[in-house]
Amino acid sequence: MSVLSGRLALRGLVVPLVFAGIAGPAAPALANRPAEPRQAVRVDPREALLTCTFKTPAGKPMTFRPAIRLRRQLVTTRATLVLRGCTSLTGRRSRIASGVIKLRGSALASCTGVQDLRGRATITWRDAEGRRIARSILRPDGAGRSRPSTKTPLNGRVTAGYLAGHRFRGTVRPRGRLLRCFGEGIRSVHGSGRITIY
Repeated sequence: MSVLSGRLALRGLVVPLVFAGIAGPAAPALANRPAEPRQAVRVDPREALLTCTFKTPAGKPMTFRPAIRLRRQLVTTRATLVLRGCTSLTGRRSRIASGVIKLRGSALASCTGVQDLRGRATITWRDAEGRRIARSILRPDGAGRSRPSTKTPLNGRVTAGYLAGHRFRGTVRPRGRLLRCFGEGIRSVHGSGRITIY
């Protein structure tokens, strides 16, 4: 594997594993169950209820236990993602200005892919003055398999709280020395991205 192809594969790995936090607890029995790859979802900007950018806060990267390595194993991930610049093209959600995503999840993961994501994420929404005004629970579209890609689709549904019943699509770009995966393993990584609820 070349250096470039290794980096592309690992970006495609970290993306869905971070969002494993939005799925349900992993079970060993799932390891032998075949899973269909996820399909990308395109969102018409006119249908977007809310779009925000996010990033990991300084000193608080996404963490993986045990470290992601070449051999596939059950990995637990935790992350805090700070939402900023939230916009509502329809104007109906204009009170939302920012928020914080807290997630915890697990998946069967290796340096070359992720399968059977489980967990959930909680978003605490804030207004322009920083006041807490709403809360949402997110889960992805069930178990799936991620192939190495820089554009791994992250699709799911808001299952409870604010905007319950609506769907989401997200992307995240990890930063750091991802090729560590093939040696010492990846225990933590920072990242940034965007999430849209529609």
